[in-house]
Amino acid sequence: MSPIINDNTPCNWKLPNANQAVWTFVSNFWILKDSAQVDYIKKCQTDNDSKGYKLWLYHFHTKWSD
Repeated sequence: MSPIINDNTPCNWKLPNANQAVWTFVSNFWILKDSAQVDYIKKCQTDNDSKGYKLWLYHFHTKWSD
């Protein structure tokens, strides 16, 4: 995956604001230590990452259930 919108970008991430939200969330997630990532991904709060968090989880939830 890439922060640049292209043919491989999931459909619900193609709008620029959605794509930016996902990559902001992902960037914040990846900078955490492994032990903190679990708590971070389990959070369900409204903050600057919530839109990207929801788009990320929705995408992978639907992919994993296929």
